[in-house]
Amino acid sequence: MAVSKATIVPDIWRLFYDRIKAQVTTTTITGSIVVTIKTWESNFSDKPFEDKTYYPVIVIGTPSVPTDRFTSGKDKIDGTILLEVYTYQSESADKFIAQIQDTIETYRHTLADNRLRQIKFGDMQTDMVQRGSIKIHVRRLPITFRYYYNRTIAF
Repeated sequence: MAVSKATIVPDIWRLFYDRIKAQVTTTTITGSIVVTIKTWESNFSDKPFEDKTYYPVIVIGTPSVPTDRFTSGKDKIDGTILLEVYTYQSESADKFIAQIQDTIETYRHTLADNRLRQIKFGDMQTDMVQRGSIKIHVRRLPITFRYYYNRTIAF
């Protein structure tokens, strides 16, 4: 994947999005119930998801990268991204976040081939929110990374 300085944030986001969407689609919870992801998003929807048909949702947040000026000697940036799972079953939330971690670990070489390296998982955060008449279980996984790009040539 060719990445320019103008598109670093969307290109990094796309690397995470493509990998997670390709690999994290379903999980099986107690009672042999198969739970299928309904939506992969870049942010949680502003429209009210007040019934169970909209869930589970995986949110791949916008990467946060420094706004330092690019210079001729610079060839990497450190950034963070927040991955979130929203579902109405606590067990499926845990399993989906575990699948996301496994996918990133398993395909670390593919991400490295696309210049995304030194990926480290932060501490998972859990939460529960009320959306209409249902309880939504939330799992958040912060990730730090280093992204290498082509050096800038000064004129």
